[in-house]
Amino acid sequence: MMGDVLRFEARLLRADSTLGWTLVVFLAVVVYSLAQGLGERAEQRSSAQDLRAAQDSRWLEQRAQAEARELERAEAGEPLDEYAFGPRSPYAVGVFHGIQVVAEPPPLTALAVGQRDLYPAAHQVVAGDSLALTAFRGSSKSLQHPLKLAAGHFDLTFVLLYLLPFLVLALSFDLTASERETGMLRMLLAQPVSLWTLVVGKVLVRGALIAMLIVVASLMGFIVAGVFDPVRFVLWLAVALLYAAFWLALAVVVNALGRSAATNAVVLATGWLVFVVLVPTLVNLAASSLFPVPSRSTFVAASRVEYEAAQKLDEDELADAVADFVADHPQLADSVEGGSDMERARVVRDERLSEQLAPVVERYTSQRDRQQALIGRLSYLSPTLLTHRLLLDIAGTGTTQQQAHLERVNAFQRAWQAHFVPLLFAKKPFRPADYDTVPRFESHDEPARAIAWRSAAALLTLFFVGLFLAVAGSRLYGKYEVAG
Repeated sequence: MMGDVLRFEARLLRADSTLGWTLVVFLAVVVYSLAQGLGERAEQRSSAQDLRAAQDSRWLEQRAQAEARELERAEAGEPLDEYAFGPRSPYAVGVFHGIQVVAEPPPLTALAVGQRDLYPAAHQVVAGDSLALTAFRGSSKSLQHPLKLAAGHFDLTFVLLYLLPFLVLALSFDLTASERETGMLRMLLAQPVSLWTLVVGKVLVRGALIAMLIVVASLMGFIVAGVFDPVRFVLWLAVALLYAAFWLALAVVVNALGRSAATNAVVLATGWLVFVVLVPTLVNLAASSLFPVPSRSTFVAASRVEYEAAQKLDEDELADAVADFVADHPQLADSVEGGSDMERARVVRDERLSEQLAPVVERYTSQRDRQQALIGRLSYLSPTLLTHRLLLDIAGTGTTQQQAHLERVNAFQRAWQAHFVPLLFAKKPFRPADYDTVPRFESHDEPARAIAWRSAAALLTLFFVGLFLAVAGSRLYGKYEVAG
């Protein structure tokens, strides 16, 4: 009998021309969202390539100049180990120019742009300056307000989060209400079929249609993104299917209450507003209220005050600062007499400035981290927030990946400083061969299996919430009044 119900419901859906056009529009929206995502990724890739090309060109030009200077000194019979400012100076290479760490957008940015556009495409790394100082000087925009992370893009993730629930609810808001009101339900149940079989058949047909759309849309997305990681694809499908199952199960519960089709539509639309709009807004509001982040203007103002004070240090104060610096870095004690005073003072001044600004940066980062932690915990209140977090994580564009990248950039900055500062204090020239010995930034792609383990709790939450609603709907249908 279940087979007859499934075939009957499938014929009814095929005969509904409005539904057919709705599905066509939905697929068209999916295609448009993929085009938008590809355009955003292409723009980010173009920006990264331009930055990398400029960096490589400048690096090669500096090295060529260093080789030319060395050749000139050799032809003139001048010593090659003599220190001089320019492309053969560790100060010019490591402190004055430094290097840019360019962040390449992940391939799945086309499906979930996430926070990629809120973080800088490159960080300027120099010896002596922390990333906080480079942010003040305008070469980094890494300090972003967490509430900006709520900004969305019209990509496939947007379609799945905001538009897919509408499609699910449009298919399922009237499972039995109209048939009950017209008396058709009583006639159907006069046949050898139970109410449970009829409802399950309706849900299965609609669920199969929704699942097919999700699979097709996701497969299209991974194909056009140009990458097909089986683990990420399965994770993506699992998240999207569980999210759709939540809304379908919610519709079953509302239908089982025995109200009219119009009432069901209003209740489900209200549910969409609550879970998709209201709860995420309240979560962000709670995070910003409980853990307010110092404004960027506060950081800039503090930076300016400390920077101007550092600029006004006289020779005696600079000498004391250098002595304190060497005391904190005893490995440089043997070479403290070498180097250019101006260049050495610049490094010491910036080190001192970084230390004085550390409390301001710490206040910002600690509050930001508390906000993100609270948003992560409260995301379990809304399947939309939970699904959003999971999809961005799978695509590699979430907050977790961005913060991990920033930590690697900070570690690279420390390695860069450890490489160049001793050379500067020892007054050693930076010869052409030394260009090959500088630290290199290594990009890192998080393994998909690590994301799967991290996503397990959220996936299980979506599964059990959907299962709970399905069981609740089944029990309510056990008390369903067939006569309207």
